Amino acid sequence: MDTIETLRGFIAAELYKEGKPEDLTPDYPLFEHKIVDSLGLLTVISFMETQFGIVVEDDELSPENFETIGAMAKLVERKRAPANGTA
Repeated sequence: MDTIETLRGFIAAELYKEGKPEDLTPDYPLFEHKIVDSLGLLTVISFMETQFGIVVEDDELSPENFETIGAMAKLVERKRAPANGTA
């Protein structure tokens, strides 16, 4: 399962109680539609750190990194990329 699908599955199961999981496209605005709030954000960060073996730093807690599933997946992929920048 890829990063987007893993995040979508978690958010659908834990935070998205009023809709179909397929509505959660990579660019669906999660905060705007009140799917993720401040408590939900902490839940998602904890999941990301555990599931993907990353650490989300304080300076990464910006709306740009968490406003959509696609943005979250990009953050995960950046954090998981080799330190030398080659994939």
